[in-house]
Amino acid sequence: PSASVIVATVGQGVGDQVTDNALQAAAQILHMFTFGTHHATALAVVHRQFPAALGARGQAIYSSLSFGAGSAAGGLLAGYTWDALGASATFQVSAGIALLAFLITLTPAGSAAVRRASDP
Repeated sequence: PSASVIVATVGQGVGDQVTDNALQAAAQILHMFTFGTHHATALAVVHRQFPAALGARGQAIYSSLSFGAGSAAGGLLAGYTWDALGASATFQVSAGIALLAFLITLTPAGSAAVRRASDP
């Protein structure tokens, strides 16, 4: 998960700087990597935290929070920063949020959470 957050930081940090189509495709592949690793890790955590009989409920909670509330909050923040600060600043704010997530994984609580999520 930590590598995924580093890749997200780099991808968002250069997202508005890329004008070449090949580099834009590479940036999308970075996004594909970060989304895939996040989603797979989150579903593994849900699978461990919810007993089999409640697995569907766990996935529904995860989907509601990440795709529902998370997308709404991210969309609102991106819209406000885009209007107030412009495109470049919006990508930089996004990179900063990803960097903050990485820094959290370096704290004792964050590294313990990463270890728990990574354990089979």
